[in-house]
Amino acid sequence: MEHSHIIQHENALNFILGGNALFTIKSKKTGTRFTFKVLIDQKNEGCFRVQLLTGTDNTRNYTMIGKIDVSKLGVIPLSIHTKSSPAFVAINHVVTNLQVSFPMPSLEIWHEGRCCRCGRVLTVPESIMNGIGPECIFKQDVKNY
Repeated sequence: MEHSHIIQHENALNFILGGNALFTIKSKKTGTRFTFKVLIDQKNEGCFRVQLLTGTDNTRNYTMIGKIDVSKLGVIPLSIHTKSSPAFVAINHVVTNLQVSFPMPSLEIWHEGRCCRCGRVLTVPESIMNGIGPECIFKQDVKNY
């Protein structure tokens, strides 16, 4: 199944805000890609920590670059320097456009093949398309932000 890990844009925001999302956004035009982790911020309800893959170890080399507060539009940068970085511009563009349901035909959002909530390997075709397992979809805290 080619492109089986591409998340449809209509499912992407719920995936990103699943609480344990690992995904890559890729420009179809340039091929540029960035990999992110978006994790629940345990200290702030309705907030998520946005981390960027910044090294070669894709399990450990992540740097926090901002946060998502579901009551606000877009991603909040950690600093003025972060705000102008290409990776921050990319994730902010994606999150903002998903929040307002604006189409992004030149972007793909890929997940790693694991549930965005519990991290289990996905095997059910519909779950692979959504990026969330059949059990977790019913437990999901995120409800169409």
